[in-house]
Amino acid sequence: MKGLLAILFTLIIAGCTSVNDGLKTFNEGMSSLNKTLASGLPAGQSSQTGQRRFGSSISQEQELKIKANLNIKTNDNAINQAIAESSPVIESFAKAESCINNHLDSSLELYTAPGGRMNTSYAPMMSMKYHDRSKCVTVEKLQGWSMPARNALQFEIVYVSEISGEVKKRGHEVVKQPNGEWLFTPQI
Repeated sequence: MKGLLAILFTLIIAGCTSVNDGLKTFNEGMSSLNKTLASGLPAGQSSQTGQRRFGSSISQEQELKIKANLNIKTNDNAINQAIAESSPVIESFAKAESCINNHLDSSLELYTAPGGRMNTSYAPMMSMKYHDRSKCVTVEKLQGWSMPARNALQFEIVYVSEISGEVKKRGHEVVKQPNGEWLFTPQI
């Protein structure tokens, strides 16, 4: 009987060690994720280099063009207010989306509403056959602003390849969350 108890005790201890190792690995992974989120860098960037792990690097001219496109005024004050409130997330999202050059990039998830998931298969560069994927595409225009609800803003981003001249239009929607933050819903 004592021998059976000793074997049982040994098996229990071995099982606890295995569970403990698994929890340790999980905890290390969560710690790494927490450090990345605390760094303030968008997803897909490395805190050591500040460079994107996936995608291309946006040029200063392309960044300025996005900002200029967000400094527009419509004839609707509610839309103008929504654009002003949501422009930081729209700017960050447009920068990220214009540089996605593969299906593994998850940089858009940072700007997505809870429960949503962005599919990078539809990123503008993915359908541009002749564009050099080492370069970001340019946000030519933000247009078609509308508000289907007081807390939702819809618009279209027109992307252009400066290299090949190819054009891709993408419809988007941002929704104001209960905490006041504007986040993207999956493509409309």
